[in-house]
Amino acid sequence: MDKEYAFSIENQALALEIEWNANDGREATGPAVVTNAWQHVMVVFDSQAKDARFYVNEQLQEVISDSITALPRYFNDDLYIGRWGGIYNDGYFSGIIDDVRIYNYAWQPKKASLADMDGDNRVTLADFALFVAEWMRDTQN
Repeated sequence: MDKEYAFSIENQALALEIEWNANDGREATGPAVVTNAWQHVMVVFDSQAKDARFYVNEQLQEVISDSITALPRYFNDDLYIGRWGGIYNDGYFSGIIDDVRIYNYAWQPKKASLADMDGDNRVTLADFALFVAEWMRDTQN
């Protein structure tokens, strides 16, 4: 079936592309991002509402355009991270990708930083201690 989702940077802006049938890709475009600097970027896609939300450094961003109106019927293609698959074998990402996560539920923003456990907008040893305590509590349940 060769259907695909793509989360990428196009023309220095975040983009989510969903190919529905053959080459009729539908795209949602988010904000411009700074290149050559570490950033936490994320897209949350609600497949029921066909709604894309973009986050940069965990801050919700404006969606510039959204033309996603349909979804693939089948989800049986390979998953590629950092490159295009299939016939697009030359499409490699030229940066560093770290800590990729794919969830089957919509992420909800919690704090300014995932590592800032105590909410003081700084990441310190105190945050690590809180993380360990929470992890220990979770493993005992």
